This record gives sequence, structure tokens and C-alpha cells, in this order.
Amino acid sequence: MGAWLRFSADDLRTHMSSELLQGILEASDGAGHVNRLAQSVISQVRSAVRSGKKVPQSATADAIPEELWSDACALLLEKLQGRLPALRLSADQVRAADVARQKLRSVARGEVALTMPSDPAPGHMIAPVRCLGFRRKRVKSSSLGGL
Repeated sequence: MGAWLRFSADDLRTHMSSELLQGILEASDGAGHVNRLAQSVISQVRSAVRSGKKVPQSATADAIPEELWSDACALLLEKLQGRLPALRLSADQVRAADVARQKLRSVARGEVALTMPSDPAPGHMIAPVRCLGFRRKRVKSSSLGGL
């Protein structure tokens, strides 16, 4: 497993072919919308991680676990192309976005192991284990079994 990575709209250049991405970016309303959609995806991923309560959040606001990087790319691509009626998602892109949403639901339920961030946020630490109850038992030599 890897570390937490900073996620941005530029990560789509690594995730897909540059010609297709360039066409999508030219057809969209500009970089401001793309960056806003990327922030929305980051919030969606970090919210799922926070709901899982197994891994603390990273102090870096735009960092996500490396295990969820390709899922975040699939969701961002879906949001970008969803705004452009002329460009339809391929079956593979629809499947990738569906798998990403399912994985985020599994993360929120705490079923997916994620990497701990190298810079955990101090306010988002994992909840401590609490003892719900116990019973005092006096220790006697007869209960020690010859120890």
C-alpha cells in the first residue's frame, strides 16, 4: 500500500489519453469548473474515509489515499463528461465510476484497509477504545492454579 497523494484535475492526464481529455476540457466551461469538480471528488473520498473511522484524515486538505486515486479519477471523469451532453461515457467509464462508488461505500463501512497518512490531522484521530464494563475479581492463590 502506498501513501496519501495530493489529488487535482491534472491527475486525469495520467489516468486517460491526452487527446480525449483535451477534447473534454475544451468543451467544458473552463478550468475553474474542473477544479471545483475535483474538489467535490476530494470531499467525497475524504468523507468516505472519515465515515470508516479506521484511518485518520491527512492534514493536507487535497490528499487522498493512494488506493482510492484511480477511483477518484473515474468519478471526476464522470462528473466532467456528465456536464457535456454531446460526449457520452463509454461502458468502461460507467463501470469504473460504479466500481468507485461501491468502493467508497465499502470504505465508509470500514471494510477496506487504507494507508495511514504520513501527516495525520490532530483533530481527526481514530476514536479510542472504551471499556464498557468489567467485574473486579479478587486474586486468590487458589484461583492462580499453582502459579
